[in-house]
Amino acid sequence: MRIPDERALEPGGGHRAAPARSRSGGLTDQVVGLQRSAGNAAVVQLIRENRSVQRDPTGTVDDTEFQKNVSAGDWSKGIGFLTGLDDTAVVATVSKLKPGDREKLRQAAHSASSARLIRVLDGVAGKSVKVSQGEQVGGNTFGIRGAYSWQITPDSIVVNVGMQFKPDAGVTVPSGAWFGYIRSTWNHYSAVNQADPTQKKQIVFNPYEGAGHVIQVTNGEGRANAGHYYVGDSRAAQSVPHEFGHLIGLEDEYERDAADFQRVTDAPAPATAAPVEQAQAAARGLREALHAKESFFEKHKTAEHRRMGMVNAVLAANNIVPDYQRAENALTHQVAKQYQSLFSVELSADVMAQVDSDDKDISDWREQLVGSFQYTTTSIMGDMSDHSHPVEPRHVRAFAAACPASTRRHVGAFDGPLMPLLTYRQSGGTPPPDAEALEVHADGTYRLWRTIDRASRPPSPVGRFAGRLDEPQHSAVRAAVDACGHAEPVSLTPPRGAAKDRVTIGARSSEWGDDQGPPAPWDALATLLHELLGTLTASPSAAITLRQHDGELALVRLGPDDLELDLSGANVRAVSWQDGSPVDEWKAPVGGPRSAVTGAGWTFPLPFGHPFSGTVTAHADDVLAFDGEFWRACSVSVRDSDRILRPVQAAGLR
Repeated sequence: MRIPDERALEPGGGHRAAPARSRSGGLTDQVVGLQRSAGNAAVVQLIRENRSVQRDPTGTVDDTEFQKNVSAGDWSKGIGFLTGLDDTAVVATVSKLKPGDREKLRQAAHSASSARLIRVLDGVAGKSVKVSQGEQVGGNTFGIRGAYSWQITPDSIVVNVGMQFKPDAGVTVPSGAWFGYIRSTWNHYSAVNQADPTQKKQIVFNPYEGAGHVIQVTNGEGRANAGHYYVGDSRAAQSVPHEFGHLIGLEDEYERDAADFQRVTDAPAPATAAPVEQAQAAARGLREALHAKESFFEKHKTAEHRRMGMVNAVLAANNIVPDYQRAENALTHQVAKQYQSLFSVELSADVMAQVDSDDKDISDWREQLVGSFQYTTTSIMGDMSDHSHPVEPRHVRAFAAACPASTRRHVGAFDGPLMPLLTYRQSGGTPPPDAEALEVHADGTYRLWRTIDRASRPPSPVGRFAGRLDEPQHSAVRAAVDACGHAEPVSLTPPRGAAKDRVTIGARSSEWGDDQGPPAPWDALATLLHELLGTLTASPSAAITLRQHDGELALVRLGPDDLELDLSGANVRAVSWQDGSPVDEWKAPVGGPRSAVTGAGWTFPLPFGHPFSGTVTAHADDVLAFDGEFWRACSVSVRDSDRILRPVQAAGLR
């Protein structure tokens, strides 16, 4: 929210495309091409008008005739036009259409028997997938029921997974937090064209609350499974993403036999160097114990318990203490290997056949034993102990295959989170336009870019900020996201001249004017985000502020990292105030360098020879700062006594 003051006096704002960058971090010959040819003033004027100044994209498709064909309902001609485009251009062109028109084009492609266009248009339209398979884990058999839909967009493959929560009486489902755990764990990869790595599509997993997988939700701590979550689960940040993997059809990667381990992970079970002789002796002892004969008059469960006792004796003799996957070691793996080699059957299969009752004490013993002799990964589908790379390329490779042939070659490297818990953008408004951006991730980490200091209250430094929310902030954000995750998206047209707020949670976005009051529960989230725009600037990474002391004014670096600036078109203003209103103004050009990097201890003196006395505010405008993608025209202010400018109402000065 912009604080009302003497905005009518201020130029600047907007953005233009980032220049090519040299290895030294400075501007190359391509930097600010328009500045070089037309002068910085021309660029600043375009920025004032909130227009993007960037090179025209190469290879842009002129689809005028295609749009005419669509409007006229001439789908055969539309297909003829698309036939001349490559897959990437087809996706970009068709994605602009309404869903009904895309469906008619898809039907026309099927009628024309165009295999390539059928594949691409089917991808843009989206497909539903169901997966059903069984797995043996720790001596127990489970069923996997995956169901999702996927769709290709110009820059991503979106995998939508409906989760229909059924809470017990009095239970509130923390879906916002759970969805945040899923996105921050799974959204790390792209489908990349090996021939041209610049061609890639993000693989975006989008859980949403709606028809799909039915999941019971219970209070307290419990062991989650794909159909039952617990609100008090202390490991929810791992267990919920793990169970989400089952919802998209993935098998477990813990307590698996060697053959299953290789099938699921595409890698052989780890080799073991444990003594073969000891392992063979233990394997023979286990075989004899498991196949101890059941007498004619003996109850089956009595025989099971007798076999269990004999097995426990063999384990004790070999110093093996069964404890699920935690007991896996070189010896247990060697025993399992030798058991299969000697008897042509997996140890787990014999245990399940000879000790097969489902009583809890027996089934728990069975899993505790069998899991000790099987194999487990550290991934999110395994024991979940790898917090750095929990999701591996094998987990998302099937979704990369949904890409057009030109980009389906392989899954790209670990890219970092692609979909945060929420993103917040404030843009536009009366010049200089706002261009504020905040991303918050499920673990509380955030990234913030500030362009106009008065977009928050009180006004703040500008530039790049990063850190981790404190616990009250994190709790407030999670609660607000959870509430809005249950609400319908909001779309309000901002009043003329107002900046626009846009909030994205998952794949759904809502927007409104920054001075509008969106309906509950969005109003609480809007208020919280406006506050965070200011308070989070307490953790600068590469920022600047304006300081005035003893009549001298300077730009000052904040944070440990460098920020690249262009001061060649910047201006300084002094505004004289009386009774809360501006009465006069002094202005001077900065005359600074076109390329300046805020190294350690950097300050830049500014002219400040104004003739005023009394209350004076200082302003630096049209300070171009590079945010990593665009050049932003920033404005920053300060009071005479080094106090931050307070909000005041403009008096109509021009």
